[in-house]
Amino acid sequence: MVRFFHYCCVLLSPILLVWGAFNLREGLEARELRSMRVADLEAGASPPGRWLKLSGKLLSEERVIWDGVRPIETYVALVSEDWRPGQPIVVFVRTDDAIRDRPGKLLHHREENVIGVGRTRPLPEWVRESFLYNDLKPSERPLILDFEAKPGDELFFGGVALAAGLVLAATSWLMWRRSGHLSKGAGEAASGVTSGTEEKQP
Repeated sequence: MVRFFHYCCVLLSPILLVWGAFNLREGLEARELRSMRVADLEAGASPPGRWLKLSGKLLSEERVIWDGVRPIETYVALVSEDWRPGQPIVVFVRTDDAIRDRPGKLLHHREENVIGVGRTRPLPEWVRESFLYNDLKPSERPLILDFEAKPGDELFFGGVALAAGLVLAATSWLMWRRSGHLSKGAGEAASGVTSGTEEKQP
């Protein structure tokens, strides 16, 4: 049982350390809220940061709800006023039902600006195919904006993961040292017993 726990510490500690460091880096990069028009992104401009306030129009009626994962995710296209059907969609707003009422809040969002933390990456294949089925053409690597997300979330989870990874790494190291000392002590004890036995022989 102790050995199994030791193996778990050895396997989980680097995963938590890497994941925690990644989230901390992502959170630190998104500390300042930047504003941008979706029209500029459609024209080929790059996002000025990751924590964004984007001005555009949500196509809430053309939403895609992906229930193949838990929590269930909702995707809505965000376009400019000049966007026309058939043109590539470069921004999608994403949320999930892990936070109560957030999908409904996204679908009923009527303000011009949408705030969240974004990352440029491909859509999940099933989500992409669903938009294509509805005659909406996503770009290959759109900006996916997590609705109402803040960089503090990434900093918090990154810090927790790093702390847990360090605790597991320290526990694994202490267990390794303890098992090494025990093995050394057992070896010395066995050697002493052997020597004593040999001395008693005529």
